[in-house]
Amino acid sequence: MIDKKENSNTALATIAGIITTLIGLLVLIGWQFDIAILKKIAFGAVTMKSNTAVCFFLAGLALIILQSSKRFTNTLVRFLALVIMLVGIISLFQNIFGLDFGLDEILFSEPDVAPGILHSNFMAPNTALNFLMIGIAFFLLTFKRFQRSFLVVIGIVFPLSISILWLIGYLTKFVEITVFFTYVEMSIYAAGTFIILCLGMVLTAYKQKQSSVTVEQKLLIGLTLIASVVIFITQLSFSGIHSLLNASELVEHTQQVKQQLTSILLKVVDVETSARGFVIIGEDSYAERMKKSSVELPIELKNLRMQISDNPNQLEALTLLEYLVNKRIGLSWRLYQTRRSQGLEKAILFFSNNEGKIITDSIRVIVAQMMAEESRLMQTRNSNEKDHSSKTKIIIYFSQAIQMLLLVLIFVFVKRDVANRKKTEEEIRNLNAHLEKKIEERTAQLVQINENLNKEIEERHRAQLETQKAKEEAERANVAKSEFLSRMSHELRTPMNSILGFAQLMEMGELVPAHKKGVKQILKNGMHLLDLINEVLDIARIESGRMTISTEPVEIYSIIKETLDIVRHLAEENQIVLESDSSMTKRLFAKADHQRLKQVLLNLITNAVKYNIKGGSVKIESRVQNIELKLEQPASFIRISIIDTGQGIAQEEIEKLFTPFVRIGTERVETEGTGLGLTISKKLIEAMGGKIGVESELGKGSTFWIELPQTESQRDCYDRINELTRPEPEIAQGKGTILYIEDNLSNLQLVDQILETHRPEIKLITNMYGRNAVPFAIDYKPDLIMLDLDLPDIHGSDVLKLLQAEPKTKAIPVVILSADAMTRQIKQLKEAGAKDYLIKPIDVVQFLKIVDERIRKSSLE
Repeated sequence: MIDKKENSNTALATIAGIITTLIGLLVLIGWQFDIAILKKIAFGAVTMKSNTAVCFFLAGLALIILQSSKRFTNTLVRFLALVIMLVGIISLFQNIFGLDFGLDEILFSEPDVAPGILHSNFMAPNTALNFLMIGIAFFLLTFKRFQRSFLVVIGIVFPLSISILWLIGYLTKFVEITVFFTYVEMSIYAAGTFIILCLGMVLTAYKQKQSSVTVEQKLLIGLTLIASVVIFITQLSFSGIHSLLNASELVEHTQQVKQQLTSILLKVVDVETSARGFVIIGEDSYAERMKKSSVELPIELKNLRMQISDNPNQLEALTLLEYLVNKRIGLSWRLYQTRRSQGLEKAILFFSNNEGKIITDSIRVIVAQMMAEESRLMQTRNSNEKDHSSKTKIIIYFSQAIQMLLLVLIFVFVKRDVANRKKTEEEIRNLNAHLEKKIEERTAQLVQINENLNKEIEERHRAQLETQKAKEEAERANVAKSEFLSRMSHELRTPMNSILGFAQLMEMGELVPAHKKGVKQILKNGMHLLDLINEVLDIARIESGRMTISTEPVEIYSIIKETLDIVRHLAEENQIVLESDSSMTKRLFAKADHQRLKQVLLNLITNAVKYNIKGGSVKIESRVQNIELKLEQPASFIRISIIDTGQGIAQEEIEKLFTPFVRIGTERVETEGTGLGLTISKKLIEAMGGKIGVESELGKGSTFWIELPQTESQRDCYDRINELTRPEPEIAQGKGTILYIEDNLSNLQLVDQILETHRPEIKLITNMYGRNAVPFAIDYKPDLIMLDLDLPDIHGSDVLKLLQAEPKTKAIPVVILSADAMTRQIKQLKEAGAKDYLIKPIDVVQFLKIVDERIRKSSLE
């Protein structure tokens, strides 16, 4: 179930990474070929920046790569994460400090490509902050101990919250949500891509390779989400209040403009009335009033221009107003000068042309128009203020609702957690009480069981001692028996030599017929006794392990032909027909000892002839067959069958066939025998790794068969080795030295021939005694030591200990070459320091492979 969930999370996270990568790639294609719709990933108001697209492309690749468990995955993701973090940090510095490091112009440097942005070539600061957090999260996700840490949760949840915030702002048309202070508007598709990317990272962080999410981890995620919501609510409230303040400031600004227009109009009228008053009355107080208003009017007009600088229509009207006001001031001052210098009549005449009245009326019209425009703006801004006020109320109510909901959720969670904890504690107490009771009962049972086990252990120990003692006694008896048989066989040969020798001399002399018949009987029985002694000696050698078996590829056709040639004379004497279909087995070889296999075949075929009926036949068949071995691949064996037409053997007597000194069917046949031939044959075949068996039915004859492992010929082996063991160039050019400790000359010659043929650059040093191994190794400093176990002075395991104990030879690799295939011994010698263990007869390909490997390692060291 866990694997299914893990696979599902991996698949979804991979899809999220692919979508993110494709979005970044499409935007980059749009920038490359100047395709506006691709720059926006559809129809949107804000263009996605090229550096934003690059970061999305890298983040998507990191998410895809993170789903793999290959060796280089973490290194590559860390590199991509560092690049994303670096871009985010540089972009933040550019926005915060107004610096331009040229990062955004590396790919594309068009000055004005993204509408609605603060800096045309800068990544939006909120986008840069998101990439910084995501880069940190990706970097930490490559470390197992940080995959569910607080920093990873923050690095994923924070960008996810910001992106959801901006997406809500776009969907609800709440501009206050998407613009914070001087923050740039994030592309709606960038916000959506961030959400997809963050969800993929969540799935990656919470794969089910680890245990399920703990309460602490749930609490961490919950607190992070709550903190994000609180930040969101705070910003939302602040943005609403900020928008309301802006709207209020605009309303107040409109009122100030209207007041300024009214003040300007009053001062214009004051200039006009002051000039008239001076003309009529002539007092300087009117001139002072006119002067004061004339000075203040340009200042107020300048202030008014600053206040309406964002309204082109009002600026145009203001320009005309400034012209008329200056003209009105100039006209009033000319009237003042005329009154002062030319008198009242000239001044009244100047005043009577109504030019001043026309200018003042024009000023009133312009002021009225500007006042009307401001009234219109006032109405619009009042409406906006009401809208912002309503939105602010909604935001405040929404914030309060969210806060209440969070409080309720926290209360419910805490209450449920407390209840669960109480319930768990109660269950634990009950379980502890139950366990204590169970422990007491179990302790009593264990005490009784322990007592019984102690008794049983003592009895088993006694039984083991008795078994070991019996085994040692049996082994001693077996050794004593083998030694006795071997010694007696040798001792009996001396008198037998005299008996047979004198009997032969007597036979060669002149004897009466009766005496000659007696001498023949002595020779016949003496030769029979000598065969018995030889076979007893063979059994003793086999059981004591002193008989040497040297396996090699033996051609089946040739050895059968040799054996039949030996037995053919005996078959002709007994009128037995010998048949063989072994011609089909030409070029088939078995792994065997040539002399011992010939001995076994000779024994079986001779028995088939001796125990056959007159005029009968003996047929030798051979074929290849596959045998299923336990826990191994099928092996090829060659079966040789000797089929006779004799009387056959009863089923109850077949089991006695391979028992020493037991002869079957003597009551039916007068042929003499020792009863040891089949026993020796069985032991020899098993020593060669084969099997022997019999199938028989009374009255229909018997079939004796042997099975031996199939192998390849010496020629095929040579060709294969030449093909498979050509050394690599660097091996062929290298040199090395091998020290071979072996007392068997044929084995020494074999290894020497192998190295001389296939690795002539390797020098072979040989020694037959184990005690010389350490001095030879110190003197010649070989790259490899090959060690036989059965040495004339000490055992090979003791030689290995001496080599390991000597600091100068401890580092030289040792390879064991032995005919002993016991698993326990192989394990013990490898634990003692042997690097490899080759079983005789050696596989030449494997031998050369190990030599090359060890020589190469030694040369590198």
